Amino acid sequence: MGNELAIMQTLAGEKMPLLGVTARGVISGELFELEVEQRYRNDDDKNIEAIYTFPLSARAVLLDIEFELGGKKLSGIAVERKEAEQEYEKAIEDGNTAILLEKSSEDLYTVNLGNLMAGEEAVVRYRYAEPLVREQGQLRLVIPTAIAPRYGNPEYAGLKPHQIPGVDIGAGYPFTLAIDVLGELAKGDMASPSHNLTMAAIEHGIRLNLKKGWLDRDFILMMDGAGYSNISCVRDDEQWVAMATFCPAIPDVYTDRPLSLRLVIDCSGSMAGDSITQARQAAIKVIETLKADDEFDVTLFGSNYRLLFGHMKPSDDFHKGRAIQELIGLEADMGGTEMEDALRATTTRPSERDGGDVLLITDGEIWQIDSLIVMAQKSHLRYFIVGVGSSPSHATLRTLAEDTKGAYEAVSPNEDIESVVLRQFARMRQPRATRLQVVWPVPPLWTTLLPKAIFHDGTFHIYAAFSQPLAGDIKLAYSLDAERRVQEVVHVLPWEGKSASLTRIAIAKRIQEMGRPMRMTNEQLAKLAVQYNLATEYTHYLILHERAKGDKADNLPEIRQVKQMLAAGWGGGSVVHTQSCMAVLHAEDMSLDFCDHEGGDLPNVMTSRRARTTRPMGQLGAPTPRKKRGSKKMAITHDSAHLIALLNNLMEIVNHELIRPNDFPNFVRKIEKMPELNQLHDFIRDIDKQGMHTDEVWAAFISWATQQVGSECQLTRHAARSIHSLSGAIPPDQLAGLMVRFNGITLV
Repeated sequence: MGNELAIMQTLAGEKMPLLGVTARGVISGELFELEVEQRYRNDDDKNIEAIYTFPLSARAVLLDIEFELGGKKLSGIAVERKEAEQEYEKAIEDGNTAILLEKSSEDLYTVNLGNLMAGEEAVVRYRYAEPLVREQGQLRLVIPTAIAPRYGNPEYAGLKPHQIPGVDIGAGYPFTLAIDVLGELAKGDMASPSHNLTMAAIEHGIRLNLKKGWLDRDFILMMDGAGYSNISCVRDDEQWVAMATFCPAIPDVYTDRPLSLRLVIDCSGSMAGDSITQARQAAIKVIETLKADDEFDVTLFGSNYRLLFGHMKPSDDFHKGRAIQELIGLEADMGGTEMEDALRATTTRPSERDGGDVLLITDGEIWQIDSLIVMAQKSHLRYFIVGVGSSPSHATLRTLAEDTKGAYEAVSPNEDIESVVLRQFARMRQPRATRLQVVWPVPPLWTTLLPKAIFHDGTFHIYAAFSQPLAGDIKLAYSLDAERRVQEVVHVLPWEGKSASLTRIAIAKRIQEMGRPMRMTNEQLAKLAVQYNLATEYTHYLILHERAKGDKADNLPEIRQVKQMLAAGWGGGSVVHTQSCMAVLHAEDMSLDFCDHEGGDLPNVMTSRRARTTRPMGQLGAPTPRKKRGSKKMAITHDSAHLIALLNNLMEIVNHELIRPNDFPNFVRKIEKMPELNQLHDFIRDIDKQGMHTDEVWAAFISWATQQVGSECQLTRHAARSIHSLSGAIPPDQLAGLMVRFNGITLV
């Protein structure tokens, strides 16, 4: 299990427990399924907790998780979030090994492998399924592998401190992949613009192999395959669950309707290198493609923004020439990614036309998206987005586009960005389809939501449940420009995959939609996820491995957060090889052509945090001597904003300074010397300690403070474990008495 690999270390000398990732997938019918192996090894001389946050496609649904240690395999189950976290922490405290797989955000997941002992190797396997999406005659499959650095505070996006991905230029993780393409898709041409592939004929299809890759870029596979509408239905206990795949053929799709276009280009530092090169090419093509009846303006943004004209201008030779001249020298030199202010200025600029479209070219590397979407929806403009780079933030950009009735496409450094831009222009000029409706032959028990917009030769999926199997015709109906009513007839076809996979994908989509806005309670959604064994925002996957008495960990594990490799070409740190890394299979003669350059064999990575170490737990220290304070007094009530600010300050210090329980006496002595916390010192000094050590009172107070600040300043996992361990040693009656005193806090 990877013994041949060298110990992976960051530039700071921190040993990384992730050895590499191996994946095996199948493309068949309407589904892609992938099994992924993450291999871990503890090369430290102490037990560790390996934490790895990794990306998945936003359409992917996790189906299973398995853990292998010492030849023993254990399967995971979905458990309600709070219960799973409590069981995981209890297993760690008891010296056992545990696995917790969390959904960190829409497209990010975190594996927590607690108490991997010195010298041990382990494998975490998970399997996911993803419905296939065809766009304008091609199927573009993406397997995300890297999380590029994002602008802003990840905690505002809902990530806990231990889930936040770090990066380090000393990290490099090998990635191998095999995909079997079965059925009709195997008969067409296919290519990878991201990796070198080899191909071989197998029964019923073709096997693609990536023998040497790295976790520094999306894996992309392009396949010929025009979409067609169809519906499959499988039995799920006493109900039948259907997946409807619609690929609408909108009539009279090619029009010359004039555009009111706002071109917005990300010039932040993360775009340096490949991304800004792509953006420059695309932007110039956009201006050249504008027609005489169109109007436009251009916005460039980073930490601030700049409007080219400040007003919508006609697309005549003068204004187009001026815009192209400006774009020729475009660089990623405008700082951070303050996207919201730039888009607000873009959407509020004067225009004599109603409506309009935004074409946004960006890598989307931002954490907070919710307020941006609300602002964009209020503008009543459609967002058509081109995600550039080797690892754009797909989920963020797709959500922004779809929620504003636009469309999203990504393009890697070795793909033709001009064709992507032209496809987006074609979508903008299409007749708008409204009053979308699916007419079922029998009333459904439930259905997922219809999309806010559809486009010619695109793909969308609807899931529904019925009390009987589907039979007869299903109709997709919509209106074009509020004038013509169009109907497309769709037939039921046999499902080629596993019935359980279709059902669980449907239930996962239903859970996602029923929670936003709230249509079911969190308890109901968690119960549904547990029933279908799904990892969601309401449930985690949990695996507990009870060790023999002599094999249990004696101490809390030292945290080893797996640092990310830097996405290839990100921030100008490197450039993805410009020669196309394509392997093309010609179905007619089964001949194979692929490039032999080594451009894809070099990993790209980034910066490190300092390493930390742990020691065994010990006893609390002696009472802290009282210190004399100044005579100035100020009363602060329990609900005071100033108190919350003090508590937030305390939490930040705890996160930075408290690594393990044995450090607590020294930690208390440090904070007693911090004048900015004097009012807290006075409160702790004057409280009735009921014969307790001052250190114990501080531990209880910090435990109480974490509840007051909520999500504003969460404790890191090592700090939270230390406080839990220390406050848990206080007799319950004394702890309860302290909590009462804290709830009535008045600082002077």
